[in-house]
Amino acid sequence: MVCVFNSAWNWLTNNASNVIALCAFGATFWQAHLARVHNKLSVKPYLTTWTTMSMEGYSVLKVINNGVGPAQIKTFTIFVDGQKMMGEALEPHEKCLKILFPDYKYDWYGSYLGVGYMMRAHEERDLIAIRFVGENLPDKLEVEHRAKRVRIFIEYESIYKERSSYDSEIERKKQA
Repeated sequence: MVCVFNSAWNWLTNNASNVIALCAFGATFWQAHLARVHNKLSVKPYLTTWTTMSMEGYSVLKVINNGVGPAQIKTFTIFVDGQKMMGEALEPHEKCLKILFPDYKYDWYGSYLGVGYMMRAHEERDLIAIRFVGENLPDKLEVEHRAKRVRIFIEYESIYKERSSYDSEIERKKQA
């Protein structure tokens, strides 16, 4: 037993600089790994939505990058009753409103998140805003009920090319 211990001790004393170098090499790689993980987290985007009322009486659905880094938009899709709204720029918004509120008159405006758009951290956009006009006005519960037929799906990625998505259907289920 003493012989094995002496052998190990001799080998360690003869190779101490190599052991120290190997430990330093391992610690350097571990530190680099931790730094990369930290860097990815420090620029992670996080898209979310909420609704609000504007001073002009519009019911507004906003999208915000609530993360700490920019979000590059990869896809932006609106579905109504499971059907994808096709078209360019604001056409899907308009089709959506015509399906949901064919029996009402309204004014509206909106924003489109185009593929490749880089949404900076804490940026917010009015995705769609609607204000009903005329004699025939829906009540708040009816508007909320019809709005639940809409699904918004946004795929985006961080500057590190890590993909994420926002899905209004999943968010609704989380809140229920």
